[in-house]
Amino acid sequence: MYFSILYYKVTIGEPMRSKGMQAHRGQAAARVSTGRDVPRPDCSESVKPRRPWPEELGLSAFLPSATLPVFVLALLCLALFASGCSLRSSSDMTSSGLKVPGAAISKTALSTVGTPYTYGGASPSKGFDCSGLVLWAFERNGVRVPRTAREQSILGFSVAQGSLKPGDLVVFKIRSGLHTGIYTGRGRFVHSPSSGKRVRVDNMNSAYWRGKFVAGRRHARVY
Repeated sequence: MYFSILYYKVTIGEPMRSKGMQAHRGQAAARVSTGRDVPRPDCSESVKPRRPWPEELGLSAFLPSATLPVFVLALLCLALFASGCSLRSSSDMTSSGLKVPGAAISKTALSTVGTPYTYGGASPSKGFDCSGLVLWAFERNGVRVPRTAREQSILGFSVAQGSLKPGDLVVFKIRSGLHTGIYTGRGRFVHSPSSGKRVRVDNMNSAYWRGKFVAGRRHARVY
């Protein structure tokens, strides 16, 4: 019996123990060289790798996935604000800014009815000439126009007499040259006539003005 036990230890036990110690030393060496644990061969469950922190990854992991839509939306809003974009359609915009209703310009011009004509005048306090009235009414609504009647006669784009809308410019050819006013609707326009007279509203179809109409003009920023 004694010799059987001795034979087992020498021939079977010691070699197995030696192999186990060698495997243990190999795992320890692997842990030292790599800095991480080596999975044990007899482990029944696999070890899940640790999820890296966001800062250990790139920009794509900067925020949790649940907050990414909010983050993207904030970036889009910031981009729109920086570019000066708005939610208006491009048809409501020009290179100079937002469009202005022509009725507002017409109303502004009508507020000056009764103001004396003054050559070179462009304000209610100093009086108006024809192009000065046009200039003042448009600029009060944030729209720039040229100063002289000749320059105003080629402003914007042409409009037929039957298609005129309030706020459009109307151009007439009179004895002294070109004369401009602002269309107010129903065939009527407001203007500053001539020296000794006052700003008034006239009918384009009257005997005097009917044959003197040259053109209707609409500013690109007026609708």
